[in-house]
Amino acid sequence: MYVSYHQDDWHTWPPLAEFSYNNAENSSTKKSPFFTIYERNPSFDSIHISQDTPSGKLSTKIQSVKQVVKEELESEIKCFKKYADRNRAIPPDFQLGDCHRGSWTDNKSGLGLSNQELTWKDPKGIKR
Repeated sequence: MYVSYHQDDWHTWPPLAEFSYNNAENSSTKKSPFFTIYERNPSFDSIHISQDTPSGKLSTKIQSVKQVVKEELESEIKCFKKYADRNRAIPPDFQLGDCHRGSWTDNKSGLGLSNQELTWKDPKGIKR
C-alpha cells in the first residue's frame, strides 16, 4: 500500500486491518478467528452499500484495493513460477511400450536398494 505524508485518512484503516486479521487463516488452526467463532467467513462480495455515503466510498475503495492486491498476487505467482521452473526439466513423453524404471538391486544379495554397486533389474513396458 502506498504511504504519503499527505495521507490523512488513517482513522479509516484500523477497522479494515482488524477485519483482515480476523478473516486470515491461522497457521495452527487452519481456520480464521472469525470462522472459529461464527463457523463461517465474512465476504466483501455480499456487501451492497449506496455509493453516495462515506461508507459506500470506503466500500468502493476497498474493492479497488482488493482488485489491485489480487493483480499483484497473480504477478508474484508468475514470478515465483518462473523462478521455480528455471531448473526444472521437461518431463519425458512416454509412449505405450516404452521402458520405465524397474527396480534397483545390489549385485551381491539381490535385496533392494543399498550402498553397494547397483544394477538395473526387470525393466517393464508401460501398460494401460
